[in-house]
Amino acid sequence: MKSLLASIIIATVIPIAQAGADDYLYVVNGMAQTLSRINLTSSVVENHILTLGVAPNDIKISGDSAYVLNSTSDNIQIFDLIGQNEVGTMEFAQGGNPWEMAFAANGSLWVTNYVSGRLYEVDIPSRSILRNIPIGNTLEGILIYGSRIFVTDVNYNPDNFSFGDGKLYYSDLPELTNWSSVTVGVNPQRMLIGSDGNLHIICTGNYSDTFGAIYVIDPTTVSITDSISIGGSPGYGVLNKNNLVFLGAGGWVDYGEVYCYDGATYEILNGPANPIQTGAGAGGMVTDIYGNVYSCNFMEGTVSKINQFRQVVGTFFVGDGPQVAAYYNPDATGFDDGYPLDKSDLTLTLYPNPFNSWLSILATGFRSGEKLDIRIYNLQGNLVQEFNDVITGGNQIVHRWNGSELASGIYFLCAYSHYGTTQTKLTLTK
Repeated sequence: MKSLLASIIIATVIPIAQAGADDYLYVVNGMAQTLSRINLTSSVVENHILTLGVAPNDIKISGDSAYVLNSTSDNIQIFDLIGQNEVGTMEFAQGGNPWEMAFAANGSLWVTNYVSGRLYEVDIPSRSILRNIPIGNTLEGILIYGSRIFVTDVNYNPDNFSFGDGKLYYSDLPELTNWSSVTVGVNPQRMLIGSDGNLHIICTGNYSDTFGAIYVIDPTTVSITDSISIGGSPGYGVLNKNNLVFLGAGGWVDYGEVYCYDGATYEILNGPANPIQTGAGAGGMVTDIYGNVYSCNFMEGTVSKINQFRQVVGTFFVGDGPQVAAYYNPDATGFDDGYPLDKSDLTLTLYPNPFNSWLSILATGFRSGEKLDIRIYNLQGNLVQEFNDVITGGNQIVHRWNGSELASGIYFLCAYSHYGTTQTKLTLTK
């Protein structure tokens, strides 16, 4: 969940990052175990700028920090993107095989573990594990949407190299006292939120006689509403700002294959019969604020740039085995499991502030039908009020809240959608 710039109509305006900053792609080279940086403005590539652990499998960027998860080293490395240096490491128990990460609204980092079937909650400042929760068998994908956390289990049996029923586990933050599950397709690897507001689960299939499918899940009822028989063996995906979902689907010989479908209508635009052809081994996918998409081509050692018209318009040569990547722009907000938005398009206004009973919350600059969550915390960090899944009818909403039951004082309002989050201060006087 992620994006919304805050500004207070009477008092405070929160500054945004400088305009016109270069944007970058940070690429995890799985075989080389290094990080490459692509300046997307100048097209300059800097290879092997930082050394990673063994089997790096995921990267997330928050603020000016990058977090790289190393599956075999069983740790997360933290890098300062301004100084281009490593500033810390979070170590896990050996053999858990950490797989993918997601940030929660409170700043904690959640990590799935493939071998141990456990879910970690990590406190970044102390670099410690807050919770270690047994969930399933072989966990891979993770996505946090509103106050709900979703985890996929590919249910792999290493004894006979088979996949059992794919599972989607879910529970509600912060308690996570009750976990439920729903059966989905074979080998559910990663998830994204479609432009329809639903979860799209990328089920890769068994690489043999069961082919790729996208399972569409209502995030509120957690029920299957549709499925898309895309075919092939897609494993990665991303939604761009034009409501198109691009899937990295391998292609290991002559060229790589990227599929594409409409995130709202589910129309398949590119599939196994007419893939977007990239460098061999198309895997990790990421998008920028302009709607371009980038595929990590593992076999060829390149990154392909695909424009909003589904055309390959550029190739960047990086390190050996590019696997995943993350987009970074100081003028953008959000994490790379949803498309990043330009902060200048998003505003959040509170009126009046200070207030003594009713507060109007005006949010503008996001897409029609997007779900917005609003949480209010006191100075001790306790949640005192929340409004979940506020549906936007157009490109703005006005939500009114009566805070008269609370004591006078300073509170913090956190508003977020899947694509961004922001926090601002409000004052209640009586």
